[in-house]
Amino acid sequence: MKHRATLAFAAVLLLACSLTGNAPSVAPAPVAPLPASPAPESAAPEAAPSALHGLIFSAAGGLWQIGPDGNPLQLAACARGAALSPDGRQMLYTSEDFDIYLLELSDCSTQNLTNSPEQVELNPRWWPGLTGAALIGVNPEYDAGKPALLQIGRPDYQIIDPEVSANDLPAIRPDGQVLAYAFGYEGQAVFITLPSPDRQPLDLAAFGLNPTEFRRLDSPAWSPDGRKLAWVVSTQQGEDYATARIELLILDLEARTALRLRPYVPLGRGGWPPAPVWSPDGRWLALNPWPEDPTSSGLWVVAADGSAEFTLTVPHPANTWLEQLAPPLWSPDSSALAFSLTDGTTSSLWWAETGVWQPQTLPLPAEAQLIDWRR
Repeated sequence: MKHRATLAFAAVLLLACSLTGNAPSVAPAPVAPLPASPAPESAAPEAAPSALHGLIFSAAGGLWQIGPDGNPLQLAACARGAALSPDGRQMLYTSEDFDIYLLELSDCSTQNLTNSPEQVELNPRWWPGLTGAALIGVNPEYDAGKPALLQIGRPDYQIIDPEVSANDLPAIRPDGQVLAYAFGYEGQAVFITLPSPDRQPLDLAAFGLNPTEFRRLDSPAWSPDGRKLAWVVSTQQGEDYATARIELLILDLEARTALRLRPYVPLGRGGWPPAPVWSPDGRWLALNPWPEDPTSSGLWVVAADGSAEFTLTVPHPANTWLEQLAPPLWSPDSSALAFSLTDGTTSSLWWAETGVWQPQTLPLPAEAQLIDWRR
């Protein structure tokens, strides 16, 4: 059976993810395998603005997509997790026994892909450019686990870096050839260019930066064209803790230049802010900060060239902080942004038009989970 200590931590990790979105998991809390027979048809949610065309969400046990006229269309009578395959036919999720399962949306049948009683597997995400493959984390220890390649139809998965575990979810370059992640207490940033297992350290000095100023790098995110890499970083001047800040660092890997954006005084707490999410056109990044000031919490949007910054905050009780429940979603044409926030007690779903940045309530069921945005 799976180790009790590891299982206990994994359960806490997934519970924290389902409540706050700050743990290193994109999927919701693990669920039991589905029965092989399809679930009954669910009642359709209400219509939404046509600007939300293509937004995919789960609700009432099924998978839905907002149509061109704003009316929701049911894609499947079942849904689990948040990892929808590129062809829209399957989903990956973590079960209550911490194995990775495959859900066939056509008939709601399931398949245990890992079936490993002695191991814990979490955080499945489809691997870009590699059909039928996923990135997973193995045996987490207060982190995201060792990155591993899982290929459907093969009996075993391949642990990419057997020596260290990633602090947070590794970022896969859009062409599927390079992984970026950080490990260790100080967040040592590295790359692995597949199929080589050798780690290549990130040299901040090559970007004109002073490496001693950076205390930690983590939560990486590749730009859509794979030429830039964003990190959530902490900085501090010497031993002066009053100068501690968290900020967004964007590295241009071709030009060897760096852009530092939106530094803020962080809230003293455990964990680490989640990775930013790039807009498909590469012009914007959306991120959920952990600022000391609760009035500035919510979702921040920054221009990738540093020319503009916006705070998308929504009504919440005084002296509470807003945290994301799942990574925000951009529309395929980058014209809109959908996101979910919680104040620790209640959660809500919102969207905003690019350039307007005025949050509007998403007309979805309260239990809806944002999955993807495709047209």
